[in-house]
Amino acid sequence: MKITFGFPDPRTTMYVVVGVVEDLKYVSLALAADPAFYVPQMQGGYLRQTVVSRTSLDNPASIAPTVRAAVQAMDPLLPIEFRLLSDMVSSSLNRQRLGMILMLLFAGTALALAAVGIYGVIAYTWAQRAGEVATRMALGATRRHVFWLMMRQGWTLASIGTAMGLIAAWAAGRLLSSRLYEVRASDPLILVAATVLALGITLLATASAARQVSQVDPAIVLR
Repeated sequence: MKITFGFPDPRTTMYVVVGVVEDLKYVSLALAADPAFYVPQMQGGYLRQTVVSRTSLDNPASIAPTVRAAVQAMDPLLPIEFRLLSDMVSSSLNRQRLGMILMLLFAGTALALAAVGIYGVIAYTWAQRAGEVATRMALGATRRHVFWLMMRQGWTLASIGTAMGLIAAWAAGRLLSSRLYEVRASDPLILVAATVLALGITLLATASAARQVSQVDPAIVLR
């Protein structure tokens, strides 16, 4: 197979295709790889050239003087720009990394506020039902019965809220998948981890409120 290239008028030279390589992303990891091909330096006629060097040293930057010396030995007038591949990849991800850090901070704040809010709502609701709790205990219900009654009701609410949250998370994932690198709308691992975390926070907040309410003295409340 032979190809030619050039814009607006293609070159007259035909180049023979000698092999096929995998796609590479030159601009950003978040963008799809553009069509590209490689031409030998002596045939392409380009003045800029990139040389990739690999080393097994723990500090790759330490080979910079050696690379510079080798290039300058061939032509002392050639300008050299030495960059680590890890630095190039890291700099291309700075924007995504900043967005992820901000989302983690907001998510942590939202999680803390949700835990406090859940505890406050449950504690307030059962404080309004203090007469009911005292009556149950006066009729023979133990503190353990009251505690597990609150936990069952809290578990029901947590299950409903988690189901609604999974639907919202899936919808948000579809939006984020177009803005972040390698983020899918429905990642099972992420959804399961978020579900376990949300249920755990809810049950801990419910248990704390249930323990506090179950410790009331029915005689004082009824009086």
